[in-house]
Amino acid sequence: MIGKKISHYRVLEVLGGGGMGYRTVFDRADIVIAVRRRSAESDPIRAER
Repeated sequence: MIGKKISHYRVLEVLGGGGMGYRTVFDRADIVIAVRRRSAESDPIRAER
């Protein structure tokens, strides 16, 4: 996952365990932020897709 680009974010490293959070760079503004991945079980709308 490190180095992979997701939408406008480039993954720099995995935060914590289990791959639920990532330190990323928002390419449009060159800002480092943390992104949390949500599972389908925690998001009923996503689970329907």
